[in-house]
Amino acid sequence: MIRLFDRNESNFNHNNCILNPLSCYVIEEANGMFEVEIELHKNVYIANGNIIKVPTPRGEQLFRVYRCNKTLKGKKAYARHIFYDLCNNFIINVNLDNISAYTALQEVLNNTETQHKFIGTTDITYLGTASYKRINPIQAIIGADNSILNTWGGNLIRDNLNINIKANSINRGYEIQMGKNLLGIEDDSDESSVKTRLYPIVENNGEIIMLPEKYVDSPYINNYGDPIIYEEKIILTDEQKELNNEEIYSIMRDHCNELYNTYNIDKPIVNYKIDFV
Repeated sequence: MIRLFDRNESNFNHNNCILNPLSCYVIEEANGMFEVEIELHKNVYIANGNIIKVPTPRGEQLFRVYRCNKTLKGKKAYARHIFYDLCNNFIINVNLDNISAYTALQEVLNNTETQHKFIGTTDITYLGTASYKRINPIQAIIGADNSILNTWGGNLIRDNLNINIKANSINRGYEIQMGKNLLGIEDDSDESSVKTRLYPIVENNGEIIMLPEKYVDSPYINNYGDPIIYEEKIILTDEQKELNNEEIYSIMRDHCNELYNTYNIDKPIVNYKIDFV
């Protein structure tokens, strides 16, 4: 069932206006576009700003109409997921220094110029640094070069007013088979962000702590010619600052190995563009 709501509606559980479209397509790109294209009879009222509730593989989702195309035969409307309402908001200045993805998402959502009802969650524990000045929250989350997704990684799950960034890939319930519904496939591999040798440092009470062996190497360090070396700043908790140096060394090594084993910073980013029926 597809339902139509007024621009300012806040209760999406009633059935005051049910649409019976000629066609309705939901289009979602991983970490990208999430839209609906709906075709209606010409006597159906629908306008820019209206909200429609549409069944999707993840349940019913809200979409806001941004474009209406009327002809003599009927109407076609285009709507973006309600998540994109954040495009109309604004962030003046948010500086994030070596913090978790969860804290980064909260800082972006809590420092908008206009209040909103969106809630952000993530299970990513990797620490990162970014700065957002005079942009909207959508750019900060997925659009900018230093966006949360580009800096901390993960997969964006938009569930109405809930924004969740998952560390693991998403099972969308589709099956693609050669000779059945696969039309084409493109393999795009990018190793520009690969790191194979980390130089971890910790600042503790004004003292810079480095490992005795200096580096933590990736198992794939020989796969790209010379080592690809980066500094990795690690922030200790108050409890960890009380540990002795050997225990801090262990934390530094574990942190670097987690970046290799869990977040795959030593592997190319591979994207597959799949064309299927």
